[in-house]
Amino acid sequence: MEESTPQDLRRGVVSCLLCIIVLSIYGNALYAGWQMDDRPNILDNTALQIHDLMPETLWQTFFSQANHKRLYRPFPSLSFALNWYLGKDDPFGYHFVNIAIHVLNAFLLYLVTAGLLRAPALKRNYSQEAIRFVALLAAALWAVNPIQTQAVTYIVQRMASMAAFFYLLGMYWYMQARLSAKGIRRALYFLACALSFLCALGSKENTIMLPAALLLVEFVFFQEAGSRGSQRIKRVVLCLAGGFLLVAIIAIVMGKGRSLFLAGGYQTRPFTLWQRLMTEPRIVLYYLSQIFYPLPSRLSIVHNVVLSTSLLHPWTTLPAILLIAGLISGALLCIRRWPLLAFGLLFFFLNHIVESTTIPLELIFEHRNYLPSLFLFMPLSAGIYQLIQNYRSRNKILSWAIIGTVTVVLAGWGYGTYIRNKAWKDRKTLWMDAMRKAPHSARALGVLGIELAWGEHPTPGKYKLARRFFEKSLSMTKARTFFDADILGNIAGTYFQEGRYRKAIPIYRQVLEMDPLFLKTRYELIKALILTGELNEASAQADILIANPKHYVKSEYLNIKGFILLWQKKPRQALLFFRKALTKDPTRPDVLLNIGVAFSQMGRYARGQWFLKQALKKADDPTSIYFYLIDNRLSADKRKEAERYAARLCSLASLWAISERLAAFVGNSKSAPLDVGHLSHFIMKYIGKQVAALDDGKFNGKAERKR
Repeated sequence: MEESTPQDLRRGVVSCLLCIIVLSIYGNALYAGWQMDDRPNILDNTALQIHDLMPETLWQTFFSQANHKRLYRPFPSLSFALNWYLGKDDPFGYHFVNIAIHVLNAFLLYLVTAGLLRAPALKRNYSQEAIRFVALLAAALWAVNPIQTQAVTYIVQRMASMAAFFYLLGMYWYMQARLSAKGIRRALYFLACALSFLCALGSKENTIMLPAALLLVEFVFFQEAGSRGSQRIKRVVLCLAGGFLLVAIIAIVMGKGRSLFLAGGYQTRPFTLWQRLMTEPRIVLYYLSQIFYPLPSRLSIVHNVVLSTSLLHPWTTLPAILLIAGLISGALLCIRRWPLLAFGLLFFFLNHIVESTTIPLELIFEHRNYLPSLFLFMPLSAGIYQLIQNYRSRNKILSWAIIGTVTVVLAGWGYGTYIRNKAWKDRKTLWMDAMRKAPHSARALGVLGIELAWGEHPTPGKYKLARRFFEKSLSMTKARTFFDADILGNIAGTYFQEGRYRKAIPIYRQVLEMDPLFLKTRYELIKALILTGELNEASAQADILIANPKHYVKSEYLNIKGFILLWQKKPRQALLFFRKALTKDPTRPDVLLNIGVAFSQMGRYARGQWFLKQALKKADDPTSIYFYLIDNRLSADKRKEAERYAARLCSLASLWAISERLAAFVGNSKSAPLDVGHLSHFIMKYIGKQVAALDDGKFNGKAERKR
């Protein structure tokens, strides 16, 4: 067995140290709840909810984008699927993996930073001690910074942190290739770099900037100013970088589709392309202020952003554009004099090109800084090391004061991260925090309204307060123009939840006037129309829903059309829709029950009984299905079988509960049609007979034993 080298031991110590630091400040994030995009991307994404590790099962996770069957960020998707396999919807495992990736990224950042400091342009400037100090401090400052919480604690943003992991890995292999002698090893390093780039692209599209970043590394750290041909190399690098940026934009457009780019994507945004381009410089400068002054009070899931409608409105627009232009120009001019500072700034702006320029994404999200901020602390750490060295021999007190200050900053930022993670505890804490920090954002009020209306133990008071939140949010800043329709749909939904269907229906209609393709709202409208007895209109709306131009037809859309036909006493037509619904989702007990009722209405009682028994096997609460089985057997004149089902029903529920269930069926179109009068008479008579038998001492639970 080979002995460990001192370098291996040092790396082991560094990795353990970074692990301890990160775990200590992210420990309270392990039990944080699910948020925002976690639901559609993981909790409601059946493609990721795997139950085995067969190759074909794992392969399907690569095509897991909601409502689409195309390759989508396969590596994070696979990791989410493995999390689901091991722990289902328990967020602990997901957070553990996110934090582990963050630790790995911090360690990779240490290795890459050390490699950059050993590059030809700097190798005479830093000793081995200096390289280790600067690299470790830079990695630690980046890892503990509170702005990283959104990329680490927000589960779905594993896409951002995993993308950064492969991006850094690509940089590491490139550094290894450039610092090694020519030969097969160097070729293998370059191959590993290329594979890492592909994995990065398979995690998130913003990593398409990696080749441009490597060109920047080459130009800053490997081309010495006085070397022969440096001017020619400079021109080649600049031409390649410019050409690559153009190709990158085209590639992103092709990958995202035209609907996301320029005119198509901006149709649903409350800003134009030019307004976004004028606003983003102010936001990017705000990101920089958050990175270097990361108080938890300045961090939020949403921010109030005043849109730049011209270069002078707000007045900070033009100064922000000029300042960024000045920073980029200054960085380019001082590459040889201050290479670390130049590289940190240019890397930051380079990696904001994808998410902070033309693509019509939302204006601001803090996790977008996870990758761009990687090297911002490298020049700061180098400056701190130089100060300590300068004062070590002349003024030890000042030297130790600098060390103490750095320690306090690290501890303060770590504590800030710990505090910020508390806001991520659950949806309520996160959005209460957001509402305080961004009082003009509609999203915070909207989410809190949803929590009130659809959370635990809703009350009339909560519904009323939720409507106030929704109504107030209508006049606030929104991420998309169609959110007004969404908010009105939520208002209607609160009335629906309260059973005030006639109050909800006109609001649903208003929403559909604003957005005829709002399928969820049309589905809710159909349910309200059924419950108010307006079956003909409900049927017409169901036809529109199923024939939608999006060609997106869910199992429940087909089921509700068949359900209406059942109530209209058209079981043969209803069966056509139920069978289509069952094809889309064979496990739904409500569809199986409805098919059983349809066959019963047609007089095919044995067939109806079979489907009702299948529904019984799959239902979480089988009590209601027994009512339909009893009704089916009575209609088939199979009284003994009906009594056996009645015995099973009585073993599951008390007489009081059975009476309540029967009463709930009367005039209730939430459930499939049922002859309540006949059924109620039979069940009460059966129970009466059993009570009488018990009084006579003859009841011995024979029916129960048969169960």
